[in-house]
Amino acid sequence: MLKKISYRAVIAMLLASATYAEEISIAMGNFEPYFIERKNSGVFADIVSAAFRYIPGYQPKYVYGHSNKGLWAGFDSGHIDAASNVFDTMKVKGCLSNPVFRYHDVVISKASNNVVINQLDDLKLKSIVSFQGAKNILGKSFASVVSAAYHEVPKPELQVRMLVADRYQVSVGDKYIFLQAIKNLKTQEIQPQDFKFHDVFPPTYTRLAFHDKSLCEKFNLALEKIKQNGQYEDIYQSYLMDLHYP
Repeated sequence: MLKKISYRAVIAMLLASATYAEEISIAMGNFEPYFIERKNSGVFADIVSAAFRYIPGYQPKYVYGHSNKGLWAGFDSGHIDAASNVFDTMKVKGCLSNPVFRYHDVVISKASNNVVINQLDDLKLKSIVSFQGAKNILGKSFASVVSAAYHEVPKPELQVRMLVADRYQVSVGDKYIFLQAIKNLKTQEIQPQDFKFHDVFPPTYTRLAFHDKSLCEKFNLALEKIKQNGQYEDIYQSYLMDLHYP
């Protein structure tokens, strides 16, 4: 004879099954304002979280602190389910999402040095410090102007300090990462007005890489929803509005 199951027990089981969500581990970077480990947030994390709210049964779990190379290597090894910040120039085994994350790459110089940069060719023979992987990521046009005096670093604060110390003539990377790095240094001796920002790059987008193709396709549909309803741009503005300069 089957044991009777109470009404409350049935409701409890239904609620448990309804609220269960499979955790999807996503490797995240280590540069603000796009990745903010101490708050489990940032522009990119908030965009992904907003999209996942339209994907029932899944919950993102962020793994922070990776450099670019470490982030991509962790995904290739299979230790994580997805990786953020995948550029089109990279060869990654897995399903790539539609473009998700937008960058505003610029050339940055010290204002006092009066460096003139109107196009990429003006970088020829300039000493350049940039972010990890930039030579491959920013395309052939950038790679063609890189001279022997070129160095990549894993942390944006290093780009700021090296430029201030005149170790390099220019820095290349995202404008808002650089401004956030100045803010993070917490010193009155380095201010945004000490630098000049040269717009010579088009907007750059990166993608999420998934091992699960079905989840990748669901993410693309959810991403389109948050772009159409305005959440996508709202998230960007909520973080970047305090960093606008000039």
